[in-house]
Amino acid sequence: MKPVKIAQIGTGHDHAYPTCYSLMKNSDVFELIGIAEPNPEKIRNLETVDLYRRLPHFTVEQLLEMDTLEAVTVENEEHFLPPLPRNLLKRRRDPSGQTRNGRNRELCTAGTDHEGT
Repeated sequence: MKPVKIAQIGTGHDHAYPTCYSLMKNSDVFELIGIAEPNPEKIRNLETVDLYRRLPHFTVEQLLEMDTLEAVTVENEEHFLPPLPRNLLKRRRDPSGQTRNGRNRELCTAGTDHEGT
């Protein structure tokens, strides 16, 4: 089975570093294609933390436009969470309800308002 092409959005949550590390360590399951940091106060993490520095850096928009992206992990502070899942769902879903690569899509969120998605 081919590894799932995944990206990480955010470095601000307590689980951001261990999540990124696990994705990199489990390269037989995941192909970590890069990282984006939407919080301007945390962008310096991409250059100062060795683990993040080794990854390609993207904007959230650049990641969401990638046809090959199959999954994302969102590791932001809580106040950045609500708009991101909505953006992911709206930008990656076509009218048939499938992702651009043809696989069915599920979106899991915690503590967010699902109306309008």
